[in-house]
Amino acid sequence: YYADPDTHTLVGLDIGLGGGPGATVPGVAGSPTVLLDGSVVVPSVLDAEHVQLTFVRPDGAVETQAVQAPSSHLLSAERAIPNGQGGLLVQLNRYLDWVDARDTIVVGVDAAGTVTGSAPLGAAWGEIVVGEGGTVLTTSKVNYWTEPMYGGLPKQHVGMLTRLTPEGNQAAMPEFVGPSGPCGWAWD
Repeated sequence: YYADPDTHTLVGLDIGLGGGPGATVPGVAGSPTVLLDGSVVVPSVLDAEHVQLTFVRPDGAVETQAVQAPSSHLLSAERAIPNGQGGLLVQLNRYLDWVDARDTIVVGVDAAGTVTGSAPLGAAWGEIVVGEGGTVLTTSKVNYWTEPMYGGLPKQHVGMLTRLTPEGNQAAMPEFVGPSGPCGWAWD
């Protein structure tokens, strides 16, 4: 599956097994995720404060959930990941106008579409791992420069590990992992 940004549609690709059903996805669509039951979910940002989850079921039925985001200034959606308890963890990108920067937040959503929690994750979300017993680990990428005072070349690396609850709330302080090797770096 992929979300076509030009036509606002979810397209099921035929890889020899027959293409899956598709659907129209409004707004700025993120990446599709195939769920355990064979359904596909695509998050999309409708406007600066509203998110929609579009579900395409294996039988072709399309269901949507409107989600009131706990944050404004939303720019785009990335993906929705199952939280292991029947809900989703949705990655959203937003613009922070007071510092003229972008960051990423994760929003927990239960099966009914109700927001259960949220946490900021830094400049760019890397990966999320949902483990046994409700353990959720996320990685965030951070920017750094090869010379002090934002000089040299900008680089990016996995810089923070954040523990979350399955509901999407921060469970512990993020662990910062600085870049390796000799460099005078600044964190963005």
